[in-house]
Amino acid sequence: MNIKTSLWLRGVTKVIVIAVLTNQILTMLFGWGARTIDPDVSDHIITMFSFATSMVAGYWIQADARRAYAHAKQHGLIKEEKNAVIPWALAPECPNKWLVTLYLELNPALAGL
Repeated sequence: MNIKTSLWLRGVTKVIVIAVLTNQILTMLFGWGARTIDPDVSDHIITMFSFATSMVAGYWIQADARRAYAHAKQHGLIKEEKNAVIPWALAPECPNKWLVTLYLELNPALAGL
Protein backbone atom coordinates (compact mmCIF):
# COMPACT_ATOMS: atom_id res chain seq x y z
CA MET A 1 0.00 0.00 0.00
CA ASN A 2 1.45 3.36 -0.96
CA ILE A 3 1.54 6.45 1.24
CA LYS A 4 -1.41 8.18 -0.48
CA THR A 5 -3.67 5.23 0.19
CA SER A 6 -2.56 4.79 3.78
CA LEU A 7 -3.00 8.50 4.56
CA TRP A 8 -6.44 8.49 2.95
CA LEU A 9 -7.50 5.39 4.90
CA ARG A 10 -6.30 6.96 8.14
CA GLY A 11 -8.30 10.12 7.40
CA VAL A 12 -11.45 8.22 6.45
CA THR A 13 -11.15 6.10 9.59
CA LYS A 14 -10.97 9.24 11.74
CA VAL A 15 -14.07 10.71 10.06
CA ILE A 16 -16.00 7.46 10.52
CA VAL A 17 -15.02 7.13 14.19
CA ILE A 18 -15.99 10.74 14.97
CA ALA A 19 -19.29 10.41 13.07
CA VAL A 20 -20.18 7.12 14.79
CA LEU A 21 -19.34 8.40 18.28
CA THR A 22 -21.29 11.61 17.72
CA ASN A 23 -24.18 9.60 16.31
CA GLN A 24 -24.29 7.18 19.24
CA ILE A 25 -24.30 9.93 21.84
CA LEU A 26 -26.92 12.08 20.11
CA THR A 27 -29.14 9.10 19.25
CA MET A 28 -29.06 7.92 22.85
CA LEU A 29 -30.08 11.39 24.06
CA PHE A 30 -32.76 11.74 21.39
CA GLY A 31 -34.16 8.27 22.14
CA TRP A 32 -34.27 8.99 25.85
CA GLY A 33 -35.97 12.35 25.30
CA ALA A 34 -38.45 11.00 22.75
CA ARG A 35 -39.42 8.07 24.97
CA THR A 36 -39.79 10.41 27.95
CA ILE A 37 -42.30 12.49 26.00
CA ASP A 38 -44.01 9.54 24.25
CA PRO A 39 -43.21 6.01 25.47
CA ASP A 40 -44.78 4.57 22.30
CA VAL A 41 -42.56 6.47 19.86
CA SER A 42 -41.77 4.39 16.78
CA ASP A 43 -38.34 2.85 16.41
CA HIS A 44 -38.37 4.11 12.82
CA ILE A 45 -38.25 7.70 14.06
CA ILE A 46 -35.16 7.01 16.16
CA THR A 47 -33.54 5.07 13.30
CA MET A 48 -34.14 7.96 10.88
CA PHE A 49 -32.68 10.40 13.42
CA SER A 50 -29.65 8.14 13.78
CA PHE A 51 -29.11 7.95 10.01
CA ALA A 52 -29.43 11.70 9.57
CA THR A 53 -27.09 12.35 12.49
CA SER A 54 -24.42 10.11 10.98
CA MET A 55 -24.57 11.91 7.65
CA VAL A 56 -24.54 15.38 9.18
CA ALA A 57 -21.68 14.55 11.57
CA GLY A 58 -19.54 13.15 8.74
CA TYR A 59 -20.18 16.20 6.57
CA TRP A 60 -19.62 18.58 9.48
CA ILE A 61 -16.18 17.23 10.39
CA GLN A 62 -15.05 17.30 6.76
CA ALA A 63 -16.32 20.86 6.31
CA ASP A 64 -14.50 21.97 9.48
CA ALA A 65 -11.32 20.31 8.23
CA ARG A 66 -11.65 22.06 4.85
CA ARG A 67 -12.08 25.47 6.54
CA ALA A 68 -9.11 24.84 8.86
CA TYR A 69 -6.93 23.86 5.88
CA ALA A 70 -7.97 26.98 3.93
CA HIS A 71 -7.11 29.17 6.92
CA ALA A 72 -3.73 27.48 7.46
CA LYS A 73 -2.88 27.69 3.75
CA GLN A 74 -3.89 31.36 3.57
CA HIS A 75 -1.70 32.25 6.56
CA GLY A 76 1.30 30.15 5.48
CA LEU A 77 1.10 27.69 8.37
CA ILE A 78 1.73 24.60 6.20
CA LYS A 79 5.27 23.77 5.11
CA GLU A 80 6.36 20.96 2.80
CA GLU A 81 8.66 18.37 4.36
CA LYS A 82 10.98 16.43 2.09
CA ASN A 83 12.10 12.88 3.02
CA ALA A 84 9.79 12.66 6.03
CA VAL A 85 7.17 10.10 6.99
CA ILE A 86 4.48 12.79 6.87
CA PRO A 87 5.19 15.11 3.93
CA TRP A 88 4.05 18.31 5.64
CA ALA A 89 4.79 20.27 8.77
CA LEU A 90 2.43 22.62 10.53
CA ALA A 91 3.58 25.76 12.28
CA PRO A 92 3.30 25.65 16.08
CA GLU A 93 0.84 28.55 16.04
CA CYS A 94 -1.61 26.69 13.78
CA PRO A 95 -4.88 26.79 15.77
CA ASN A 96 -6.48 23.59 14.41
CA LYS A 97 -3.61 21.24 13.70
CA TRP A 98 -5.64 18.06 13.91
CA LEU A 99 -8.27 19.38 11.46
CA VAL A 100 -5.61 20.50 8.97
CA THR A 101 -3.91 17.12 9.32
CA LEU A 102 -7.25 15.37 8.78
CA TYR A 103 -7.88 17.37 5.60
CA LEU A 104 -4.41 16.60 4.25
CA GLU A 105 -4.92 12.92 5.04
CA LEU A 106 -8.23 12.93 3.19
CA ASN A 107 -6.62 14.77 0.26
CA PRO A 108 -2.99 13.59 0.07
CA ALA A 109 -2.52 15.16 -3.38
CA LEU A 110 -2.57 18.57 -1.69
CA ALA A 111 0.55 17.62 0.25
CA GLY A 112 2.49 17.17 -2.97
CA LEU A 113 2.49 13.37 -2.95
